[in-house]
Amino acid sequence: MKKILLIICLMFLLTGCTANYELTYKKGYFTEEITIYEDKEVAKHEEFPSITNIKANSNKVKINEDSYYTIEHSTDEKNNILKATYVYKDLSFDKSLVYNDCFSEKSFVDGDESVYIYLGGEMTCEHLENATITFKTDKQVIKHNADKVKKGVYSWDSIPTDGIVIEVSKKNISKDANMIPPVIRIIIIAILLGIGIYILKKYNGVTD
Repeated sequence: MKKILLIICLMFLLTGCTANYELTYKKGYFTEEITIYEDKEVAKHEEFPSITNIKANSNKVKINEDSYYTIEHSTDEKNNILKATYVYKDLSFDKSLVYNDCFSEKSFVDGDESVYIYLGGEMTCEHLENATITFKTDKQVIKHNADKVKKGVYSWDSIPTDGIVIEVSKKNISKDANMIPPVIRIIIIAILLGIGIYILKKYNGVTD
């Protein structure tokens, strides 16, 4: 029953469902989040809507014998929404069902200074073929091939033919990492103050 989440997800194209896949690496550990949006109108005409199946079998949606995805249900005006979340506190993202069951080629390297992830090859989970895939981090990204990058958020509109590549440093970066270093800022401020004082003195000398 380990693969029940992915088996149910294969029904997406038949039940009017879409999905977003989000992987976050912050504070030294990974969080995985799969969000399913099921069109309410389409679901009315389906005998076994995907979200109903997951609700009935949520205790079987698990990483291993002792670890389960946390399942949350909600709705909006158009969709039934299911969110499956799991936190890998021991940095073992390679236990993920998506990592193991959706990609025919993959690599996860937990190095001394960085973490490297490659997801590629034949896609065996139809629901992810057109899903938006997002990687978020508060660390320095060393290498990536994302379609879009904005404030620590790396996103792929579709899976590239050469696969998804992301390598991220394990070291923390400050909020000012992309700004002027503090020492340089102090020097600039001192110079500006000096120029200001000089101009004021000169102006006062002229007026006197």
